[in-house]
Amino acid sequence: MKSTTSDPPAVRARPTGMTTKKRKRRAPAPADPQLRFPPGIVTAQTRPIVKKVVYDAARGWWMATVDYRDGLPPRRFPTLGPRAIRYLESFCVCTNGHWIGVPLRLIGWQKDWIIELFELDPETEKRRYREALLGIPKKNGKSEMLAGLAHYFLEADGEPAAKIIVGGAGEISAGKIFDPAKVMVARCDTAKVPGILAELCDVFDEEIQLRGAPESKIIRVAGSPKRSEGENVSHALLDEWHEWDEPRLEQNADKILNGTVNRLQPFVLKITTPGWNLQTLCGRDYEYGKRLAETGDRRFFFRWFEAPAKLDWRSEAAVKAANPSYGELMQWPFYDDKLSGRQQETEANYRRYFLGQWAASENTWLPPGTLAACVAPELQLIPGAPTCLGIDASSRYDSTSVTAGQRQVVDRTDPETGEPVKQERHVFRSWIWERPLNPHTRKPDMTWVFPWEEEIMPLIWRLIGEYDVWSLQFDQAYFTHEAQAIADRWDQERVNEFFQGGKKMEEASQGFYSICVNRIFAYDGDPAYTRHLESAAAVQSSSGRAGWRLVKGRASSFMDAAVSTAMCNWAIENVPNPAKPKGGISVYIPGEENERDEG
Repeated sequence: MKSTTSDPPAVRARPTGMTTKKRKRRAPAPADPQLRFPPGIVTAQTRPIVKKVVYDAARGWWMATVDYRDGLPPRRFPTLGPRAIRYLESFCVCTNGHWIGVPLRLIGWQKDWIIELFELDPETEKRRYREALLGIPKKNGKSEMLAGLAHYFLEADGEPAAKIIVGGAGEISAGKIFDPAKVMVARCDTAKVPGILAELCDVFDEEIQLRGAPESKIIRVAGSPKRSEGENVSHALLDEWHEWDEPRLEQNADKILNGTVNRLQPFVLKITTPGWNLQTLCGRDYEYGKRLAETGDRRFFFRWFEAPAKLDWRSEAAVKAANPSYGELMQWPFYDDKLSGRQQETEANYRRYFLGQWAASENTWLPPGTLAACVAPELQLIPGAPTCLGIDASSRYDSTSVTAGQRQVVDRTDPETGEPVKQERHVFRSWIWERPLNPHTRKPDMTWVFPWEEEIMPLIWRLIGEYDVWSLQFDQAYFTHEAQAIADRWDQERVNEFFQGGKKMEEASQGFYSICVNRIFAYDGDPAYTRHLESAAAVQSSSGRAGWRLVKGRASSFMDAAVSTAMCNWAIENVPNPAKPKGGISVYIPGEENERDEG
């Protein structure tokens, strides 16, 4: 990071409330003509880089020039990031391992991120961002950085009666930021500017108070909504945001966010590794962050370090891409142990913890790589061919899917002999409706209802008219009325109720598993369809049978397309086409005029 002018001397910590000489207010700086959204999902190689920082003594801020690496000119904006960086490196120390007590030194990506985080709105001269989400794999030095920022917000941000919530979903995660903040006070005699934090702070079990101003404090909060009840929150640092996935934790998060309403310059920072379920607070923030340019929300700062999906997840290249501290805080042998040594992680955990990638379920029902091997966008549903439908309908709080499937025989090349051979494939397409998020609250839109008359029923009738549908399997819970209307207008015998709680669903689930692992299943790789398939989990039968069936991996996850596909495939394999002799199963061979029977 370069500076064309000398930086001002280090800002000595000063308790909130001390009077200082007011400088004359100047006219606001002109708006940035290149104002655009910072990149959200990045790698260590594509993250924004701060090219230059110039201190403006007249305005008391810095002008940063940042290259977004998007092919456009670098962007310039005012920031107080260098002030926060100088504070952390002057008064804070490292708190772990052989570095304990060593003056804190921020890594390049941390400095650049803080400079972006503390961007100012030139019109108001206040921080542009009120809320931020940082997604980053483990071991990149985030906890000590946040502990230092907690001290900065308490002692040097200028917020009267500052109340900084340092929170986690449980006792352990709540201590990941608070405990280092305590150690920084205890060990501050070895800081670059020694002893300042001990002069300013009184440390207690659950709080760190500003000496002489006990109304200003850092408060440790672990899960319970009662601990944050009624607090006039100025700042919140919430660790492992993906763990806030239970109703009581969502309630606590709401109390913390609502507690900032009376502050002029509140700030809520969420930091996390990826989780299992995108239908959580963290998952919704992640999806929202990817759509900032669409929503136009300039108060939310989103940055997520994630290895590209195209990289081999076992490779060092994937680790380098996802971990901006690689080579400085950790080395390849650590990851090699996680892949093949005593500390071996599952693929799902490894991707989450060390590659910044979301996993769909803790208890995956398919071997790794199975779905990727089944993606075949060149195989399409063939108009007029024998087809089955599976429909899994839900209340407005869940999702609904309509899946169409065909048994086809396709040509392929035998990898051993090189000879052309015939292969059976079950080709599926799924149409999915999910309750959308309210763009303002980032919570599910409670006013939304499924578009039965406008979209879903017209689609079903179009499929019946376009394909030779011989069986429609439906879940009886939310589709009975519609199914009866279809049966009355079309064909009573072809519309069949499918009970999802018994042996039939176990057969359907295991049959679906079989066509997946044997690469008979074929679909177009649609992301929503893939997410539903990955979100399912296998649960053993409670009836004493040896079978299992597909259920939701998490209570709030969407997986209805997995169920509708299992029902549809069960019909393909078990329901004879009424237009054919009893016992026959229709197989469509593309390129041939007629279909054949297998009896």
